Amino acid sequence: MRLPEDVEKQFQLELTAFEGAKQMKYVTTIERMAEARGAEQGADLQKRLIAVNMLGKNLDLETIAEVTGLTIEKVQELQSQLTQD
Repeated sequence: MRLPEDVEKQFQLELTAFEGAKQMKYVTTIERMAEARGAEQGADLQKRLIAVNMLGKNLDLETIAEVTGLTIEKVQELQSQLTQD
């Protein structure tokens, strides 16, 4: 949804005044959702990196899945990607 230009300008002025009065930045719902999604993706990447490290040490797939919280299928997928490289 897009606001009409004059309403958008007024909104920006009021938002700037609000942020100044509260001495903090207003974070929209969409920004909060994006931050949460980014954190989730970061956590998933961390799990994958740990799994790859564990695969390099020839640990069994069940242990890797249990430690990382990844599914066996996801660990197998990572394993096959490593053997392809």
